[in-house]
Amino acid sequence: MIQTVCTITLVVFASVFAQHAFGEEAAPAPYKCLYSITPVKVDGIIDESIWSDSSPVGEFLVPGGNGEKAKAQTVAKLAWDLDYLYFAAEMEDAALVAALKNHDDFLWHEDVFELFFRPSDEHQGYYEFQVNPLGTTFDIYWPNRENQGELFKQQLGADTFQYEVVAKPTVDSKGWQVEGRIRWRDMMHTGGRPAVDETWKFALCRYDYLPDLEPELSSSAPLTKHDFHFSKDYRTIQFVGPAQHQGRFHVAGSKVIGAPVPPPAFKAVPKYEHFELGTPMFLAIEPGTDEFIAITQDNPDGKCRIVRVDKESGAVTEMLKMEDLAYNLCFHPNYEENGQIFFGTNDVTGADSKCHVRRYTVKDGVIDPDSHKLIVEWPSNGHNGAAVTFGHDGMLYVTTGDGTTDSDTNLAGQQLDHLLAKLLRLDVDSAPEDKGYVIPQDNPFVGRAGTAPETYAYGLRNPWRMTTDAKTGQIWIGNNGQDLWEQIYLVRRGANWGWSVYEGSYPFYLERQLGPDPHTKPAFEHPHSEARSMTGGIVYQGDKYPSLRGAYIYGDYSTGKIWAGRHNGKRATYHQEIADSQMAIADFVEDPDGDILVLDYQGGGSIHSLVPNDQPDYSKSFPKRLSDSGIFDDVSTHTLVNGAIPYDVNSPLWSDGAGKTRYIVLTD
Repeated sequence: MIQTVCTITLVVFASVFAQHAFGEEAAPAPYKCLYSITPVKVDGIIDESIWSDSSPVGEFLVPGGNGEKAKAQTVAKLAWDLDYLYFAAEMEDAALVAALKNHDDFLWHEDVFELFFRPSDEHQGYYEFQVNPLGTTFDIYWPNRENQGELFKQQLGADTFQYEVVAKPTVDSKGWQVEGRIRWRDMMHTGGRPAVDETWKFALCRYDYLPDLEPELSSSAPLTKHDFHFSKDYRTIQFVGPAQHQGRFHVAGSKVIGAPVPPPAFKAVPKYEHFELGTPMFLAIEPGTDEFIAITQDNPDGKCRIVRVDKESGAVTEMLKMEDLAYNLCFHPNYEENGQIFFGTNDVTGADSKCHVRRYTVKDGVIDPDSHKLIVEWPSNGHNGAAVTFGHDGMLYVTTGDGTTDSDTNLAGQQLDHLLAKLLRLDVDSAPEDKGYVIPQDNPFVGRAGTAPETYAYGLRNPWRMTTDAKTGQIWIGNNGQDLWEQIYLVRRGANWGWSVYEGSYPFYLERQLGPDPHTKPAFEHPHSEARSMTGGIVYQGDKYPSLRGAYIYGDYSTGKIWAGRHNGKRATYHQEIADSQMAIADFVEDPDGDILVLDYQGGGSIHSLVPNDQPDYSKSFPKRLSDSGIFDDVSTHTLVNGAIPYDVNSPLWSDGAGKTRYIVLTD
């Protein structure tokens, strides 16, 4: 039996398909991966219409280059949409061999179906996904093909892929079938989701074990070697766009123009398009310079890189590679003299993960790795926090989350004897060399029994971004909610923000024990109808947009909406939506030229700026009655004019017994 990782792993990735031992035959045509207009339900049944419309990837062949067909037949298909790559396969199998049940176990020692994708010739990296008949999965990102033994040890478990699969025996019990989907966002190392008509390289493979016989290897790619990482033999896949609507699809005479409310005051437009950052998570302006320092997730040897960007030339210079995943950074108040830079990180190792605040020193434009000093750490496997900022008092403030991934199952939110779910206040300048910090004696809970003295406030769920107002010193925190609400907190000494007895202002689990301090409500909060993943922002102090000066600017990762608010410490004095974008908002920055910059995580790391919105205001002319809309032939029967395109949804909501019909109307 073949034992090495290199030869027992089946690969799909991107390189030029080489002509080989099939004689002089031309390379196979690209596999047309069809776009699914409705999401595929991953249940292992393979009954969606997209599977009927899709063609098989081709016959599975035995490696060796002689065109020998596999004894056990495999029929596999692929499809895609904006969120997922879908796959389905039915496999003949005379004897199912499967016992492994642990994720990332060595599944190739038994029956297994494998998928490999190399998205880009510009990237050496490729992806490997496996599933056995029990539904056990294996996944790994390979940065390159070199030193695969060492890479295997390094990369296994380095990423948390969340692809879904269901495997089950076939109806005739003469084999097994599998259906699954892989998130495009899990392929961000090489750019993520493909564009329409983009081509990748791929191979689908399987191991078929039979008792007392060597396993049969087979692949949809015509492999000339028993080396499943050999890119030259792999086929091309082309991602076909959605089918075009046939017939008339424009409606003349529609009066539905604009919206019934005025457009927001600002819109987001691209800025700094002359450079690319590669999946950036955080962006900051380096003090004393006009350059960006960014945290990007494009480090093949770990979780992230720290890079410097010359805004004029667009030159990107690596400052440091990190094995941890850094969420954000802040500069020491005396950075121009001491070069100290602080990072909030998580080691992403699974159940035993820890968060850290790490300090480094910048020397000659790069970060000296030997200058590392651990400031503080705490256990956290989800809802990590790890935002860092310096207050006007010179203290370092650090956020921590509840350490879980759901509803505070560890009840950390209101427990005071640990560092989770807190805002910490640390004195890092007075710390001796062998310690990361000392506890400021004016912290609000110093001397209280059973309370971590580092605590400045508590009751946070999943804080994401924190900032200090450069003018007033107010500190703001964005916090991701759970079921219904997203929150923005203005920091108050000794505050208890209530999680998980409360979700923002609202009851969550009232039967849980509230801490000894009264519940402090958010400065601003939003229902999930308009926000689903809050990204904390900045306080704008520029002169370019006087209407926003002194306002806290923040947004939502999921909806792309952006708000501005002011608070005097007792009540909100101003709060409104100022922009509605299509961005996955990761960060806000105030540019020295007075622009408000917004970082789009899923848009290739593009940087946008907010500018006044020139969209016309149609709110006064927007039709108030259906009969005024111009899109109905007969209002009494709810009959739309010719050209309206009907559609439906997979899971319609119940609406008090009301009937619903859905149409898309495109106007001339």
